[in-house]
Amino acid sequence: MIRGPVSSYRRPIENLPGAGHYDGHLKSIGASIKTNVNMGSKYVFKADSNPGAGYYDPDKAVNQTQSKSRAAHINGETSPYRRPKENLPGPGHHDGHLDAFGSKITHKMDFGNKYVFKPDRNPPPGAYDIDSGHNMSKFKSRAAHIN
Repeated sequence: MIRGPVSSYRRPIENLPGAGHYDGHLKSIGASIKTNVNMGSKYVFKADSNPGAGYYDPDKAVNQTQSKSRAAHINGETSPYRRPKENLPGPGHHDGHLDAFGSKITHKMDFGNKYVFKPDRNPPPGAYDIDSGHNMSKFKSRAAHIN
């Protein structure tokens, strides 16, 4: 049963098209694909301008395919401008304040003293009460105890 509008504040029922109304321009999948498939034609040999087998000079081909040097060859002046020489300090000029590595180490090296055992206030092994440690590390409830 379809009810009518309940309140005057309710949005009016719109007159919308039904299901499939918008699909008129759509075609099924693959409907536009042509089923006539062409595999091409038989291969036909067409001669080009390259020499045939045995008609070329292999030595000439080797010379043309060898790797070339990447070194630059400058044959002449590229620019008349020359940058002026800078008067910069040479290697080691800034090292006057440095000492040779290890030159300030004295020959008297101290490796410390022999280890001296200093007991603390903890009990030695085997002299402690296991149960007291267990009771101290138990989880304590935050609930109130009423006696």
